Amino acid sequence: MNTTYVIGAGVAGLAAAKRLVERGHKTIVFEAANHPGGRCRTLFDESLGVEIDNGTHLILSGNSAILEMADTNELFVSHRAEFPFVDLQNDARWTVDMGSGKIPWVRGASPGANMWNLLQDYRKLNCDASVGDVLDTTSPRWNNLWAPIVLAVMNTHPPDASARLMHSVLIETLLKGGHYTRPVMAKNGLSKALIEPTANRLDIRYGTMLRSVESNGSCLIKLSFKGFDVNLEDGDVVVSALPWGQAHQIFSPISSSMSPSIPGPPKFSPIINVHFKTHTSVEVPEMTGLLGGVSHWLFRRKNVASVTISAAEETIGIQGDEIARQVWGNISRLAGGGAMPEYRVIKEKLATFAATPDSNALRPSTSSGLNNLFLAGDWTATGLPATLEGAARSGFSAAKAIDKGS
Repeated sequence: MNTTYVIGAGVAGLAAAKRLVERGHKTIVFEAANHPGGRCRTLFDESLGVEIDNGTHLILSGNSAILEMADTNELFVSHRAEFPFVDLQNDARWTVDMGSGKIPWVRGASPGANMWNLLQDYRKLNCDASVGDVLDTTSPRWNNLWAPIVLAVMNTHPPDASARLMHSVLIETLLKGGHYTRPVMAKNGLSKALIEPTANRLDIRYGTMLRSVESNGSCLIKLSFKGFDVNLEDGDVVVSALPWGQAHQIFSPISSSMSPSIPGPPKFSPIINVHFKTHTSVEVPEMTGLLGGVSHWLFRRKNVASVTISAAEETIGIQGDEIARQVWGNISRLAGGGAMPEYRVIKEKLATFAATPDSNALRPSTSSGLNNLFLAGDWTATGLPATLEGAARSGFSAAKAIDKGS
């Protein structure tokens, strides 16, 4: 029986392996770390004495691919598509309410944020320009609705983000109504909710880092890991679910058709997450959008308040202690007040590709140019920005391509 080797146990690799196993393929996953999940996992922070997620991720009820991988008992799905916001400059508060049904409906965002105007904006996004080229970035609707949503979804400076990618996101969420746009939160962390339900059912070899590969010009013939090699037989298949930089370094030299597809490092966009161990009840919703400060989103789970700074180019070089101080200054009123509690700052310098029109045009398809190598990852051409949903879909797409060719 032939074997499919999946390189990487992040969301994309797990999704590919899940689907392949379901379809009867013998599948082995190699993962360099000693845990699955990649940038989507829960870890125990010894200094805080609590579990935290290494990053926060926006999941919506319409994200069918990532939810297929989840343990629904570990998820909390909001009853309504409500998104509270706070302006940190003047303490103004409002809620974007998209309703609870399947008919699109938005209220409460700002003057002009009625469904008619939003549909007009949506139509303008159906192009290859940037969001800032097609929407009015001076309007209250931009400041109070579009800018924070684009920032959260794309992790890119909102005016520079790809209109096409934002259009694709809206098709599957807002344009289907609040029923598909409800926030989804992990009750006990991302690992238990999204990673372990799939990883625990797979053959994963941890601590196995792919060093190099060999090909005969049309197919891969050898995978070289630290300490051992895997010689590929006829009919064996490989799915690379590595981050872009590693995939480019390992596979581009031996694939004449892949190299032009990834001509150089696309621009990446960083994310910073700051986790505070609060000692009082945090009387805010599970997720709150923040405007007018360094912080963009506040997430709450039990006694941990987690803040996300998206597209953090201007902040990533600042020392962690100073970042925490600035962030606590933003949210202290919302998180119980008092002196700054214990915290953990996590920086992801290469969190996602910058979802600009230029970067989107460089994304490769599932096909690599080698007959037995397929690509997966949120950086591939999924039609979505670099989200958990995009990562899961890329894995499913790779598995579909393999199944179709077998």
